[in-house]
Amino acid sequence: MVLELEGTLVGNEMKAIKQKWFSSFDEFINHKDEIRYHDVGDGAALAAYLICEENVFGEISQELQKHIDYHSYGSELEMDDGYLFTTSGVFRY
Repeated sequence: MVLELEGTLVGNEMKAIKQKWFSSFDEFINHKDEIRYHDVGDGAALAAYLICEENVFGEISQELQKHIDYHSYGSELEMDDGYLFTTSGVFRY
């Protein structure tokens, strides 16, 4: 299993991911496919992606998107236990 993950984004951050969400390596392996990766650098970028691309709050017009405080929402996401911010990007479980 480790060889299968070697060189992947999840594999590169395996130690941090396991430490954040899983109590054992077996538990990590059993749930590795449920981990999602976002290629963003910080909370504000993740917030913008989730709101504008994934429509987490539904369809929001471009005019209204200009007024959203992505930094504030991003700060909340950074404190959320469901996200892990790494130098490789952001993981969600």
